[in-house]
Amino acid sequence: MTMGQQFRIEIDGWMAGGSGLSEVQDTTAEIVMSVDSRLITEVEDRHAKTVRKSIRASAYLLASWLVSNWWRLRWEPYSKRQDRMVWASIEGFLILCLQPPVDMHGLQ
Repeated sequence: MTMGQQFRIEIDGWMAGGSGLSEVQDTTAEIVMSVDSRLITEVEDRHAKTVRKSIRASAYLLASWLVSNWWRLRWEPYSKRQDRMVWASIEGFLILCLQPPVDMHGLQ
């Protein structure tokens, strides 16, 4: 990704239920992420034989992951992040192969 691209996270709809902690259950949603007009969360549901633009996940867990990993996403070179894919999957998350969409220097 380049600095001029727009990264968006949107909730396409809240879902009832979920499992685990109440904050996970209460924030389960259809989450859509895109870079400019290109979807990065498009999923092929082979069971339902459909393609949807969102992932079904907890917004709370996504936010927790972003807060915990913003420094790595901003400052660690992409080549070093690649070898952490196994670590990320153990924690239940997958690190997307994207560069940060905005200049993190300007975050306050």
